[in-house]
Amino acid sequence: MTAHRALATVVVGAVIASTFPATASAAPVVPARAVLTAAELPSGSKDYMVFPIAALPAPNGPGPNRSSPCETASYALQRAVAGAQAVEADAWRGDTHFYASVFGRAATAEFTAQDSACGETANATRLPVPADLVRLDPVLLRVNAHRVTGMADVRGATVGVIASSPDDKPLNLDTFWQVFRAQIAKVEKQP
Repeated sequence: MTAHRALATVVVGAVIASTFPATASAAPVVPARAVLTAAELPSGSKDYMVFPIAALPAPNGPGPNRSSPCETASYALQRAVAGAQAVEADAWRGDTHFYASVFGRAATAEFTAQDSACGETANATRLPVPADLVRLDPVLLRVNAHRVTGMADVRGATVGVIASSPDDKPLNLDTFWQVFRAQIAKVEKQP
């Protein structure tokens, strides 16, 4: 009987680990190691720079002006990410400038609420989620003809990618999708 229980425990553990691999064995995401490197960017990328943040600051002061939805949402975002590490990398590919960021906490909902409350995405249209990304429920927005953003919570961290182009140049959507997928994959695979 003990052997059967032991076998059942192993089988249940294997099922849980295969169903929830990120939660079963993964260490917390370390943004500085999780952001894309210059070598991991799409071919033809240039002018790579990286900007690490050791710990995002906590909000200071008495709190938000409750009559301002923007201040309230900004304060909630600051509280959600306070103390978390973050890193942003940016580069150019042709006429498309892109940023890839990793925040050490899941905060897509707070980022989205703040953008909405402050009018930054007032005219944005929601992009359809590709089948391979549905499991992450990302927020994908076309802000205008020259700017697309994507954000998703991955393994307890927030992955964000922004692609933009100068007003007189076309936005390369292929670059956005390549960088967004590559950044998500790197966070998912980080040991």
